[in-house]
Amino acid sequence: MDSWHESYAQAMKESRKQGKPVLVWFTNSKRNQASAALSNEVFSGPQFEDWAEEKVIRLRVDQNVQDSERDRFIKKRDYVNELRERHKVLGAPVVLMLSPRGAEFGRYRGYKSGDPVFYFGRLRSAYRN
Repeated sequence: MDSWHESYAQAMKESRKQGKPVLVWFTNSKRNQASAALSNEVFSGPQFEDWAEEKVIRLRVDQNVQDSERDRFIKKRDYVNELRERHKVLGAPVVLMLSPRGAEFGRYRGYKSGDPVFYFGRLRSAYRN
């Protein structure tokens, strides 16, 4: 998942620079089967990868914060919680589409395993440039 930013500030900066919207994926890589299915069925596919590379800036916000150093762990956890509060995100997965200025124009909660074509279609139809 090298193509996903982990910093909101960096993703927004890149978005403004390139004039592309930001696709923000709030996930929980450890405790959420729907997040895992979304990753495996949609975000790992070559069709999504090609589309996303051309059309959006990707930001992954994982609620499963890990770090062996306590201060870094607390900083990362607080950062994730602040982003969740700012965007009123409860649970995972939640995918947002944000304009380069940060205005939300798409919100998708949950994921039903086995339905990647429908979900990807929703993301494509939300895209605007």
